Amino acid sequence: MKDFTSCEVCGIRFGIISWKRFCAKCNRTCCRDCLTGRLKDAEGNYSDLERVKICSDCVVAESTTQSISIHEDLELTGQINRDLRLELKEKILALEKFRTFLLQISTTFGPNSDLFPSSDCVENGLDDRNCDIGELITKCQDDFENMQDKIRMMRRRYETSISNEESSRSEIDRLNREIEIISTERDSLRTALSRVDDLRHDMEDYKQHYLEVMRDYNDLLVRCRKLELLLRPNHSNRTDLSSVLNESNHQLPRNHNRLRFWLFSSCCPRFFR
Repeated sequence: MKDFTSCEVCGIRFGIISWKRFCAKCNRTCCRDCLTGRLKDAEGNYSDLERVKICSDCVVAESTTQSISIHEDLELTGQINRDLRLELKEKILALEKFRTFLLQISTTFGPNSDLFPSSDCVENGLDDRNCDIGELITKCQDDFENMQDKIRMMRRRYETSISNEESSRSEIDRLNREIEIISTERDSLRTALSRVDDLRHDMEDYKQHYLEVMRDYNDLLVRCRKLELLLRPNHSNRTDLSSVLNESNHQLPRNHNRLRFWLFSSCCPRFFR
């Protein structure tokens, strides 16, 4: 049980001279001399009211806490400063790399580069080692616009070449169709020539056969006339039958006894051949 008759900090007894008071923080009974500090409000300001005073122990504890907090803040500030220095160094390196990249773009796509040898040589007046990044960006923008103009011109040429290629392809397709038609006609002509050759061979065969038939016909006609001569009743010069049949072929004149000729010619053995 707490003793409320004496100060819990210094132990002095309360009386008419030393009144009993309470610490606003730890709520202990303290004398006036032990309440040495004041409690901070929510905004961090000290209050002038007597009832918000705190004892010396709470003041020491609060000071120790503040010291520890300040020390931690200092360590955190040092870490933040180190991180900021490292980040600043990285930013500087990145900025230097970006500057080098801009210089490379200016060297590659600039009017003096090897990419556009037809361009006129223009002195830019910038020192690559000392020029400002803003000037580099402006220079790169100008070079980029020039490069865009070159690309537009090359694109127009490409589109023109594509159009010419399409027209050439259509012309090639038309020529291929004509070649196919000509090839078909050539095959038809070859087939017709082959048929003509076959017909010519057939015609030669028919002609040879016709000549053979005509030769047989002439032989038959000669024999029939010889037979007719032998069968005439009033023939003055009779000869042997075998000698008459072996005579050479000759043409005899027509006579008035044609009916008898056809009548006796039907008896020839080669007539029915």
